[in-house]
Amino acid sequence: MNMRNRTALYPLHMMIHPIDASDGIKWQKKGSYVVSAILVVMAFLTAVLERQATGFIFNPHRLDRINIVNIMLVTFVVVILWIIANRALCTLMDGEGRTSEIIIGSCYALMPYIAMSLLAIVLSHFLTHDMGVFLTYIQVFGYIWSGLVLFQVMRVIHQFSVKQTIWNLVLTVVGMLIIAFIVLLIYSLFQQVYVFLFTIFNEIMFRL
Repeated sequence: MNMRNRTALYPLHMMIHPIDASDGIKWQKKGSYVVSAILVVMAFLTAVLERQATGFIFNPHRLDRINIVNIMLVTFVVVILWIIANRALCTLMDGEGRTSEIIIGSCYALMPYIAMSLLAIVLSHFLTHDMGVFLTYIQVFGYIWSGLVLFQVMRVIHQFSVKQTIWNLVLTVVGMLIIAFIVLLIYSLFQQVYVFLFTIFNEIMFRL
């Protein structure tokens, strides 16, 4: 089975051959918005399953207190902030990556995290408590693997050096925090203005 030439299997190809797959996204326009969206949804569902379906001896979460809406918001907001911040930095650092390449490459880089997390969930029902450390290793390995894939994606699509790529990743995270802070600040100001106007309206209606 040729994963390189099948759109649905291209994320698996990227897991194993991130440089070649990134070249495909950059120069051959491989990748799909639909598959990218599916991967983000899968990342969200994986986060839910980690809390709901992990074997009870390895699950520190209370099943009756899970907030699916919060998990969904965190997943989608983090992805959106990453794309916006990286696109902005791409312009400042003379990166060559297009918005479509950043979206597809970033979403495809989620595949190792999804695969390793699902593997850990399945194994959590068969391992003993003493072997729980292996689940941690698997999950950490998934994060590192996705991070390495993302590193190669950013390096290839932006045509950066290794040093530039490292700076790009670090500054993207900083940019995400700045954007999140500004959004929360604006939300807080609008909320205060709303409360102020609502109070004035109530006072006027009371006096009438």
